[in-house]
Amino acid sequence: ISLVEKYIEEKLLDRIPGFNMTAFTMSLQQHKDEMAGDIFDMLLTFTDFLAFKEMFLDYRAEKEGRGLDLSSGLVVTSLNKSSISSS
Repeated sequence: ISLVEKYIEEKLLDRIPGFNMTAFTMSLQQHKDEMAGDIFDMLLTFTDFLAFKEMFLDYRAEKEGRGLDLSSGLVVTSLNKSSISSS
């Protein structure tokens, strides 16, 4: 895993001279309120390869229709009592 992380960091250094993964992670944490939650989560996973891999595999499974289906365990109940009594 550290080989993959090192590879990613090296490629970032090739494209962004002076890139520093530690500074990048700290900057993400400092500016997390300024970006959408999904974008923040995705960028933060780049600093943790296992989390990135899991996110990617989950995305692929969902896109291929192999995602976890929890719909059979969900029950929709009205919280409005007047709609129940007026039926």
